[in-house]
Amino acid sequence: MRGVTVQMIALRDLEANPYRHIDQYQIVEEKIERLLSSYAESGFWHGSIQARPHPKKAGKYQIAFGHHRVVAGKRAKLGEIGVVVADRDAATMLRMMATENAEEFRHNPLVTQETIGAVIAAYGAGEIELEAVNPEDKAGRRDGIYCICNKSYTCMTVATFLNWLYTSEKTGEIQPKRSCRIAFDAWHALHQTGVDVAAYLQKIPPKKQTALATEAILTATKRATKDAQKAGLSESGVRVAANAAAQAVVKEFKSKTHSNIIENRAARIVDDLPELPAFVLGVRDSLRQSRQMFLSNFYEKLDPVLPYIGQLPEHVSRSIAKELRESAEEVRRRLLRSADAFDARIVQNVTPHPRKRLTA
Repeated sequence: MRGVTVQMIALRDLEANPYRHIDQYQIVEEKIERLLSSYAESGFWHGSIQARPHPKKAGKYQIAFGHHRVVAGKRAKLGEIGVVVADRDAATMLRMMATENAEEFRHNPLVTQETIGAVIAAYGAGEIELEAVNPEDKAGRRDGIYCICNKSYTCMTVATFLNWLYTSEKTGEIQPKRSCRIAFDAWHALHQTGVDVAAYLQKIPPKKQTALATEAILTATKRATKDAQKAGLSESGVRVAANAAAQAVVKEFKSKTHSNIIENRAARIVDDLPELPAFVLGVRDSLRQSRQMFLSNFYEKLDPVLPYIGQLPEHVSRSIAKELRESAEEVRRRLLRSADAFDARIVQNVTPHPRKRLTA
């Protein structure tokens, strides 16, 4: 970056990141309170906000990173603050926005979807470049190839731009993170099934607006779409069925029972899905019962040993630990093979439904 400087800038001259959808990014009040407390104790940290000169408005600046700090500064009635200013291109502004969102919103699925939408819109407008799509690429065949303004992209090319990637322990393959893949599918669902996933997520209480809820809506609507098409319904009938399935998921997530499941998810092994055909639920329930039985038998055998861990010879402790790890790895490998089969995507070449351009 050329011309990096720290400048004292009036708060009124700072504008949001042009790729940040202001209506969708609610301020986290807890973060603001912590910042105000910090300012009261040690003053404002000049240089903690990143920006660029506004490309069209002289004397104005666009924030790349630090939106909460600016809001806190305004509430603290600061006149001006020290900002790190540099010439930043669209790609840098998008990536810095994505980094800030990950920190501030902890991968809120609505924010993640909007971030992916911003990247796709910028790509279609020619403001950024994504990696070229190879139709023969494994990821393209699995996840689908999409087009915007006659430009092709995939979940993998968007994830690569944002660096939302991980390396599969099983295959060693670099893949999009699960949250990225779910948000990518959710962003395109309006075109594919006629369901606005974000709109349905907003009907769920904020604490339950999770990747789990997003995936549940996607699973239910895809199944309803497939069943409706098999039944020979018209295109409008298929969309009605898909939206009815999405509404059923919303109702489930709003219920008290489902609330308890979500809130206790960290302490319980639960994977409830929306309503599905009986045979699917039967398979799911059978798997759940098998898992619970396995865990019950496991603890039944291991619990009596635990009080004696401190008295066991080192070679015995080591051999038990080895057996546990090898057993866990074997079970993991076998289950992941089946999970990968369920995760397989049908390749589709479609154009996303036009969306409102993301602007400040």
